[in-house]
Amino acid sequence: MRVPSVTDVIREYIEKSIYTGKFKPGSKVTEIEVAAALKISRPPIRETFKLLEAEGLILRIPRRGVFVAEINEKDAWEIYTLKAELYALSIKLSFDRLSASDINRMGRLVEAMEECARSDPPGIVAYQELNTGFHDVPIEAAEHLRMKNILQGLHNQIRYFSSQTLSDRDHMERSCNYHRKIYEAFKCGHLEETVQLSREHVMAAFSAFETKFVHASHSLNSNKSML
Repeated sequence: MRVPSVTDVIREYIEKSIYTGKFKPGSKVTEIEVAAALKISRPPIRETFKLLEAEGLILRIPRRGVFVAEINEKDAWEIYTLKAELYALSIKLSFDRLSASDINRMGRLVEAMEECARSDPPGIVAYQELNTGFHDVPIEAAEHLRMKNILQGLHNQIRYFSSQTLSDRDHMERSCNYHRKIYEAFKCGHLEETVQLSREHVMAAFSAFETKFVHASHSLNSNKSML
């Protein structure tokens, strides 16, 4: 088992801080703050910033510093539509490779996701991990490293926003239903149905993003203009 490097530790800390909302979109992240939190020197933090910038998680602005990347409606549309097609590709590439054990694992993950949705309050962090595990089954079986890496980067860019939309129990339950249907379609050997359900599932998540962040922002701006 590989021992985590200093860069791994820094990366995990910053990513988790973004996902949980400790570092909110648009907020500044300083080397001093990260160094103090992890009790490490600053040079490896600079290297980690470069990696996270390449993934789109942070933005380095000359003479101003490092900021958590913000996502507008067009950014989100690009991310979700690309995710939808890459998930579809992972299903097509893996469909004949998945074993009975793989399918059963997906079923167990769906059951655990449904349990998260039933809990009070809903288990958002656990649900996200289970959701990732579910999609990782066909992604790993597809044996397409570049696709896997691109999907990981896209997932990282919207994980904070995903956690916010999943705070809506109705959205989490709809997500559960999609995963249940995708699993059943896999189990029955229905390729086209599985691909279609996967695309619908991702775009339903985009609709939840629009409702939570875009429409709410438009409504707020409209109310301000009336004051």
